[in-house]
Amino acid sequence: MAKLLCKENHWTIKDGQVILDTPEGQEVARKMIKELEKVIRTQIHNEIAELTFTDNRKQIMKHGLENCLLMVQDICAKVALGDQK
Repeated sequence: MAKLLCKENHWTIKDGQVILDTPEGQEVARKMIKELEKVIRTQIHNEIAELTFTDNRKQIMKHGLENCLLMVQDICAKVALGDQK
């Protein structure tokens, strides 16, 4: 039976890397981080895909195509940073 709770701290962060202090720790940490990145990237993709840029097309295009594209780029960057939903 696996031990579910442990009072020791096996996780540390050193030089921006997650360190797991177990025999197979680094490989487990790498796999965990890779899976977390996948989930986060999928969530960001879904949030950006849900944005409706064409609802107010006339108003948006009134500012010109270049400004419109810059606004879309800024909105997508804010979603990726978690600043806007």
